[in-house]
Amino acid sequence: KQGETLALNERIMLSLVSTGEEGCPFIVCMTYAFHTTDKLCFILDLMNGKDC
Repeated sequence: KQGETLALNERIMLSLVSTGEEGCPFIVCMTYAFHTTDKLCFILDLMNGKDC
C-alpha cells in the first residue's frame, strides 16, 4: 500500500514539473550524464536569462 502511494505521489510531482512550455521555469532537462574516476558530470539544457 505504501509503495503504491509513493508511486502515485511521484507521478503527480513529475506531471507538475513537466518540462513542456507550461512547465516549471526552475526545472531543466538533463540530456546526458557520465562520470570519470573522480567526477560526476551532467549535460543540461542551456537556460538563457538572469536571476530575479
